[in-house]
Amino acid sequence: MSHAYKLRDKFVVWASNGSNVEEIWNNFKNIVYESIERFVLHKTLKKNSDPEYYNKQIKRLKSKVRKEYNRRKLGVH
Repeated sequence: MSHAYKLRDKFVVWASNGSNVEEIWNNFKNIVYESIERFVLHKTLKKNSDPEYYNKQIKRLKSKVRKEYNRRKLGVH
């Protein structure tokens, strides 16, 4: 049984359990949060650092190249 069917079954139970607006709202939020956890992809961001063997000259050259590239990309043609 896939996750979508499990959520659909839970929705019927959660939606029918609410006796007042606040309970129905809380049940709805639980459905949305669980859906996000299961179906929305989460990408962890990590810094792309230079390797340890790069010396100062290579790092400066990389910086110059990046600056020139950004000037060309963002500047007026």
